[in-house]
Amino acid sequence: MPLTRLVAVALAATVLVAATGAPTDAATSAVSQTLHAYVHEDNSIGITFDDGTAVQGTIPPGTYTVDVIDDADIHNFHLMGPGVDMETDVNGLSTPTWSVTFQAGSTYTYQCDPHSDFMYGSFHTSGAAAPTTVGGGSVSTSSGTGQSNGSTPAVKRLTASLGASGAPVLKLAGKTAGVLQAGRYSVSVVDSSKAHGLALRLAGHTVTLSGKAFVGKRTTTVTLAGAGRWKLVSV
Repeated sequence: MPLTRLVAVALAATVLVAATGAPTDAATSAVSQTLHAYVHEDNSIGITFDDGTAVQGTIPPGTYTVDVIDDADIHNFHLMGPGVDMETDVNGLSTPTWSVTFQAGSTYTYQCDPHSDFMYGSFHTSGAAAPTTVGGGSVSTSSGTGQSNGSTPAVKRLTASLGASGAPVLKLAGKTAGVLQAGRYSVSVVDSSKAHGLALRLAGHTVTLSGKAFVGKRTTTVTLAGAGRWKLVSV
């Protein structure tokens, strides 16, 4: 086949993919079954995949777990669309975990209800169902026994604390730990700072444990993946 004909066919195939809205590898490579929604006092709001990539554009339809961090008492997080209408309270702090099903060929939006004119976002669904495996870093409220089941890795217990001065301290099995390897951890968070929060970080990946406005104790289950060592940082 002449070279010009091959080029024309390739271009036609590219146009067809764009026209049908089929997600490309770039659009789906970061997709995880767990999503992380947040709204903070600094007016930031959004949703990310496990590796920290923002949820935007087109994602696969299907059922997702949404871990929410609402550490702002002047904002809320409201996710809505066909078959989905979930929200946190405006006057309060919360870290709920939702299970939602995004229908194919639909548009979903999220916003802070009192400030929907500038705190909002949206995404669309198309293509195959979401994958059932997760990677990167994820966090969700822990209420289980900490035992592994099937392919789920064994859970190790951590204590992550932040004093009023803003100095983070990480302990594994009661001993101070500088870094963490990939794995699954049950983290007891003790945050006494009114100006900072806690997060685990690895080369461009961040898993938030507590926001700046959060003061108190909570327990989360964290799954860390990827090559390298995770560090506890004050944010």
